[in-house]
Parts: sequence; structure tokens; C-alpha cells
Amino acid sequence: MHPEQKILVVDEDEQIAYLLDYLLSREGFRVTTVTQRDQASRVIDENEPPHMVFMGEMISYADDNHIIQAIRDKQRWKRVPIIIMAANYIKQDITQALTAGATDFIVQPFNSAELLAQIERYAAETVLQ
Repeated sequence: MHPEQKILVVDEDEQIAYLLDYLLSREGFRVTTVTQRDQASRVIDENEPPHMVFMGEMISYADDNHIIQAIRDKQRWKRVPIIIMAANYIKQDITQALTAGATDFIVQPFNSAELLAQIERYAAETVLQ
């Protein structure tokens, strides 16, 4: 269980966002889910940083990775891991997201055990920082 670990899920696909919220909440994480870019910007501006951000690729690539850059520009959010969920593995898009400041990516469809292993790894690293 991870009652103190917060995860922000940002995905335009409401079904994927719901699935991630359910999966992560069931594992004991405290999850905040947003499905629109403006909501994500507000959460970043108005809240303490989570232990990690899980972001759908369409949100991350919009406006030249604006949300990733907004996270990296905030001093308190700089070290928060950002995991991109990529439905289409397009090397150029992944490279751009990583260059903008994303930490890692996972390709859809994802295996829930693989997803949780990625999250556990980065959540543990964040706690240690």
C-alpha cells in the first residue's frame, strides 16, 4: 500500500484515465486525474507536487510538450518523474517528450504488472530523494 504517495494522471482519453485511476487507487496510491490540458495546468500551478506524473501521449505532445515543460519549470516539481503512455511508438514523438523532460515511457496496450513495476520503481526513487 502507498497511502502517502500521490500520482497525477493526465490523459485526454477518459476511459484510460479512469482505468489508471482505478488501478492505482486499488494499489493504495492517492490519485488525482485530469483529462484536459487546462485542468493539468491548474493542478501544476495550485498544488504540491505528486510523487509522479503519468501522462497520455496526446496531452504530452500537444503544444510542443507544453505540460512537460511547465512541470520542469516549477522548482518544486522539477524532480517529479513523468511517465508517458504511448499508444503509438513513434520514435520522434518519444524522443521529443524525453528531450522536453519526460522521465520514461510505456507503450500501450500495457500489462498492469509492467505498469505497476514502472510506477513502483520511480515512486521509490522519488521517496528517496
